[in-house]
Amino acid sequence: MPFPGTPDPTRICLKNGFNSNLLYEMVFTAKNPLVLGTGYAATRDIISFFHNDASDSNGTANPIAGLVKKVISAGVSQSGSFIRSGIHLGFNADEQGRQVVDGAWPQIDGRQLYMNVRFALPDVITNLYMMSDEAPVWWADYPDLARHFGPEGMLDRCKASRTCPEIMETFGSLEMYDEKMSPNLIGFTAQGDIPLPQNVHRYYFPATTHGGGCRRLHLCRQSASVRRLHPAGQSQSGIGYGRCAAGGFRRLRHEWQADAAQRLPHPARP
Repeated sequence: MPFPGTPDPTRICLKNGFNSNLLYEMVFTAKNPLVLGTGYAATRDIISFFHNDASDSNGTANPIAGLVKKVISAGVSQSGSFIRSGIHLGFNADEQGRQVVDGAWPQIDGRQLYMNVRFALPDVITNLYMMSDEAPVWWADYPDLARHFGPEGMLDRCKASRTCPEIMETFGSLEMYDEKMSPNLIGFTAQGDIPLPQNVHRYYFPATTHGGGCRRLHLCRQSASVRRLHPAGQSQSGIGYGRCAAGGFRRLRHEWQADAAQRLPHPARP
C-alpha cells in the first residue's frame, strides 16, 4: 500500500523511515483527559473507614473496628510526594471533617505530585517536556519571591480544618541536587531560611544516595550521621535512614527528643 497507508491514530509514520541520528518532536492537541488524582480521595476514605467506622455503606463490617488508635502514613520518594500533596490538597480531613492520619513521614523527596490538572502525570524527575511540581513545596507560609506570589504553604488547608498531622521529613544529600529539596529550605531565591512549623520535624542524612545505599540500616548511635534542621541546628542522634530504618517512626516518636546514643545499642554489622 503506498505511503501513508491506512491512517492509524496509534502510529507515527515517516516517509523513508526515521533517522536514528535525529531527534523528532511531535506537537499535537490532546483530548479526552482522564479523571486523575482520585487516589487521594480513595486513600483518605479507606483510612478513615478503618479508623472510625463499624461497617461501610453496604453493611460490610470493618475487620479492625475499634482497634485503630493512631494512624501514621509513610512514603518513600514518589509516594513521599503523594503524602505531601495529599496534605496540601486538604485530604487529611475526611468528608465528616475528621483528621485522617495523626503522623506523616514523607521520605527522600522535596516535591509535590503534579496531579491536580488535566493530562497530569505522576512525574518523577522534572525533565524536558515533563510536568513540573505542584506549588508550594514548603510547609510554612512563605512568599514565592521569584514569581511574586503571596505567602502560602503546604499546611494551609489542614490548618484551616484543624487536621494537620505531626510530620517527620527525612532526606539525604542526593535530594538536594536531584530531587529539588533546597526550595523547601530556602525558597526559589535563597534569600533566607524558611521557618519550620512546630509540627514538622526535619532530619538530614549527609553523604547518602536516594535509596540510602543499604538493605538494612538500624537505628544507631552515630550522632554525626544525622542533623536535625531546626533554626538552632542542633545535632540529633539515633536515626536510621528512610526506608532502611528498623522500627522507624514508631521508635522515633518516643526517642527523637531523647539522647538515643545512651538508649540504643550499636547494631551488629551483617
